[in-house]
Parts: sequence; C-alpha cells; structure tokens
Amino acid sequence: MLTCITSDIGGTNARFFLHEVFVEQRSSQLLLTKIYPSNDFDSLEDVLVEFLGEKECRANIPRFLILSIAGAPKNNTIEKFSNIKWPGISGQKIAERFNFENVTLLNDFASVGYSAGTMDFGSMFRLQEAKTPSPDNYVVMGAGTGLGVVYVTKVDGRLAVVSSEGGHHFQGFSSDVEREFQLFTIDRIDELYPDKHLQYADTEYLFCGLGLPVMYDFFYMKHNGHLPKQRLAGQEIVAQFGKTPIGKDCLDLYMRILGRSINVVAKTFLPRGGKFILAGIIGKVLQRVFDSDEEKFWDMISPFVFSDESSKKSLSRIDIHVSSTDLAEHAIEGCINYLFHSLENIH
Repeated sequence: MLTCITSDIGGTNARFFLHEVFVEQRSSQLLLTKIYPSNDFDSLEDVLVEFLGEKECRANIPRFLILSIAGAPKNNTIEKFSNIKWPGISGQKIAERFNFENVTLLNDFASVGYSAGTMDFGSMFRLQEAKTPSPDNYVVMGAGTGLGVVYVTKVDGRLAVVSSEGGHHFQGFSSDVEREFQLFTIDRIDELYPDKHLQYADTEYLFCGLGLPVMYDFFYMKHNGHLPKQRLAGQEIVAQFGKTPIGKDCLDLYMRILGRSINVVAKTFLPRGGKFILAGIIGKVLQRVFDSDEEKFWDMISPFVFSDESSKKSLSRIDIHVSSTDLAEHAIEGCINYLFHSLENIH
C-alpha cells in the first residue's frame, strides 16, 4: 500500500491530506483531511507532528510528502514563507527527521500547473472555443492574494511545468481614470505596506487580493472626497460589484484590467494556441456577480481581450475557460499528479 501526504500551506490555514495512491491506475483515494490554523503553530514541523499523530497516519505510514507553498523553493529548500512567520525548511531535513522516502517542496502555483492535464474542463465555464484544435499547451492564471501565472506543456508525453512572474506585467493607461488609479495604487500600497517599495503598479497590485481594497479606496475617495473609515476585504468588495455606484466603477475597472491581462498573458505564452484557464477570485466574480452567466461575463471583458485586429486573429486559437474550483483544490490535485510523474525518478 502506497500512501502520501499532500499539503497546501497558506497564511490562514495549513491543509493536510493523506492519500492512498494507485500508481498504475493514476488515481488516489483520500483517507484523511485536516485543516490547521497556521498561526496556532510555530513551524511547519509542528503541524506535521500533529498530523502524523492521527490514527489514520499511524495505520497507513506515508512514504512521500508533497508541499504546496506560497514562496519560491530553491534546491528543495525554502528560506522564507511568503505569508507566515515560520522558519524556513529543507525537504531533505524533513525527510530525515520524519523518515519519509521523499519530500518535495513546490511553489503553490507550480502545483496548480501540475493539475492542468487532469482538469475537468467539462465542469468549467467556457468563454471561447478555439477555431482550431488546441495543442497540449496550457496557461493557468489565478488571482488570489497575488496574480499567479504558470505555463504547462508536454515534452515526450510528460507534463513540463514552467513557473513564471507573468502576474507582474505592466499595463498602459487607456483613460485618465486608469492613470490616476495606478498612481494612487503606488502611493496607497507604499503607505499600507512600506516594505513593498513600488516603483510602478504592475497588474498583480491592481486587481488581486492586495489591489481590490485599494481600488475600492480609490473610487470611494473620488465619490466622497476622503478615504473610507473602515477598509473592506476583497470578498466584501466583490459583493458590491455592480450594485452600488462605487461597486459599478470597481467592476468596470476590474474587468478592463482582467481583459487586458488575458491579452498580454495569452500572447506571451500561447502564440500557437492552447488552453487558457482563469481561476481564483475570477471564478467567484463570474459566479456571484454575473450569476454564472459566462456570455454576459465574456461580453464585458472581450473588448479588452481583443484590443486590436492582430489580437483577434492570434487569440482565436485559444480555448478560454474559467474554473470555479478553489486554487487550493487544484494545488492538491497537482501535488498528486507530480507524484505520479516523478515516482520513476525517485526510484
């Protein structure tokens, strides 16, 4: 019996899963799920001790551990977690301490990339169907706290996942309001997060987890002449999209930025066609703001996706989908797929 642990480590929660893995069938069965508040523990090792003490883990001793982490692992080591005050970790040292056969640290969006080949596209919203069959190239763009972009292709029949900093692309101004917003964002982020030291406002800061409250602050000030007394969280702002004067302005700008981001990322990573998957907050916006009406959603962003004639031609070769599945679920599926792809190398 082959068992493994996968985990999605976030700033709020650390999710741990125990699986029985059937390699030949490329399938797995979930045996145990535990969610731990990250701030209740001083280190990842402390959480792991707790999880391994569960009776299911004691009865089915796991041989492999794959961790999906918001950070940049290098040489299977991470010096600093992006969103938790935990000490850095080494995959090799964890394997030695807990007697795992192998421990792998994956960037959280790289793990999402490994899920691309087994995603259920039939359950997703489809914004555009490619005019020609799509090759085995994928891009996943997910908006969460930041904007993750990962490119996936096949090399000799196996998935190759390429992490990127594509979420940090820059967008030009198409109106005075957009120019004002970008300048406001630089000042506001610098005020709220002095360690960021922004020289310019790249897309990640314009419409993701950090950017949504700033967008709301911007339009609140334009409507009222001052900042709101209480800052709203991203979910609270999405709930206002299209429903209040400020919410309408936020939705209009959000969709403009999203449409142009699709244009830039698709042209960069999928010049010969492929599948483009939008995920994270974007799926929630389609569901909650547009009542899952993909045509209405697409009508609002497509003018910015197809900003010129060359875009209409080059992007017609791309299938565009929206996933409403949480990014963490895609990450865990990707961790399992990574194990399937790497077992032959481990042995």
